[in-house]
Amino acid sequence: MKKILIVASSLDGYIAQTKEQNSTVWTSAEDRQWFNKLSRQIGTLLMGSTTYRTIGRPLPGRKTIIYTSKPEDFPQATALNEFFSETEKQLFVSGKMPLAELMQTLHEKTLPEIAICGGAHLYQQALQEKLVDEIYLTLEPVFFGDGVKLFNQAMFTRCQVLEKIELSAQTSVWHLKLA
Repeated sequence: MKKILIVASSLDGYIAQTKEQNSTVWTSAEDRQWFNKLSRQIGTLLMGSTTYRTIGRPLPGRKTIIYTSKPEDFPQATALNEFFSETEKQLFVSGKMPLAELMQTLHEKTLPEIAICGGAHLYQQALQEKLVDEIYLTLEPVFFGDGVKLFNQAMFTRCQVLEKIELSAQTSVWHLKLA
């Protein structure tokens, strides 16, 4: 299973001005179209509960897995077997299950790809645990100066640039493979 991290960032390394802010407030129309196309192609999204709340609903045409330590906050959760057998079902997963174990379970379900879509804590954890194969990093020409940092802890991760995709004269996506 290919694990793909998808993130939009300001030039100074922030993914939002506040943790409640939806990225569609500050990202370009081109990035929103890119995310929609790429995430539909991948088909299954993994995100933390705060990121899910900023979106406020399941995204059409994609399955959503919410990684949370409070699954009771999501009573509409679907069991794992229902998640894979029905087209528009969601799965809410306890954060008490280690992330690596969740990824292994999804791999065993023959899921070909999964998109890790935020937030900062999940991005950091997935990279630190070496659970990411590729990254699509959209750089938007804005500075926040403060807000939700892409990474909150020091780390060193080397990447290989696979391609640079120009969405517009203003917005580019760096497609990276972890080295």
